[in-house]
Amino acid sequence: MKIHSALLLLPVLAACAANPPASAGPEAPTSVLAYSLAAPDTLVYDFADTTNSTIQGGAIGQINVSIGSRGSISVQLEPARDATRATATLTDFAGTFRNSAGGGDVTAAAADVRGPAVMTVSPRGEVTFVETPTVSQQFRTVAGDNVFRRLFHRMPGGAVSVGTTWTDTIVTEENSEGMVSRTRNVIRSAYARDTTVAGRQLAVINSIAERTLEVSGVSQGIDIRQTLQGTANGVTLWDPQSRAIVSRTESVDMRGTFDLPGMGVSGMPMTATGSLRMTLRQ
Repeated sequence: MKIHSALLLLPVLAACAANPPASAGPEAPTSVLAYSLAAPDTLVYDFADTTNSTIQGGAIGQINVSIGSRGSISVQLEPARDATRATATLTDFAGTFRNSAGGGDVTAAAADVRGPAVMTVSPRGEVTFVETPTVSQQFRTVAGDNVFRRLFHRMPGGAVSVGTTWTDTIVTEENSEGMVSRTRNVIRSAYARDTTVAGRQLAVINSIAERTLEVSGVSQGIDIRQTLQGTANGVTLWDPQSRAIVSRTESVDMRGTFDLPGMGVSGMPMTATGSLRMTLRQ
């Protein structure tokens, strides 16, 4: 999911930072929830996401912003010292950004991304970019590097039992063309249960994030302030044998205000909702 300031259309990207996992109690470990490989592997994920934002602009009317994208990513995984090296290549992509305040649609395709994203992934799923692809401004508007970050979910980092919970605090800041976007996520995850899909035993991980977004700065001479708060609910299916995500879904609901201080306009109500689905190709 991608949320924009309605005037800036600034991507909101998730980042990675974690707190240690909590203990589940005396039960014996049943599944390994950690990124660790004994041999190289290649995975292909298909994904689709949508975001819809609305600003109640009073005299200027309602502003609607919508973003939709779908595509595929090939991920080469290799064992590395104390981590996993992931090389992610966008093999297919189609995305559209639409803003009722003016301007035509912004579209992006896989051709707007040149080269792979190369990352190291810790056992807990902490992502560090080693190399980033060259992308067009259109792709930044529609997607951004969150396309690659969301390939990984934070894990406890070892063998745990059903009922184990862990918490991650994720704080990011992005500067782009005079604007600053600050995002804070407090994510509480739980190893809820096991399930069987196509003969494979998978771990079901439920998560809920308390999310805060603040955007401020000057764009095209206009001073802008935006604050959103809300939740992101997710369900991840994890394969303890291959040490990889099999599927991931997320729904987001955020509310807040949009201000134009230089115009004496403040407190315009703003909402943003979105959904994501990512599935391992079998």
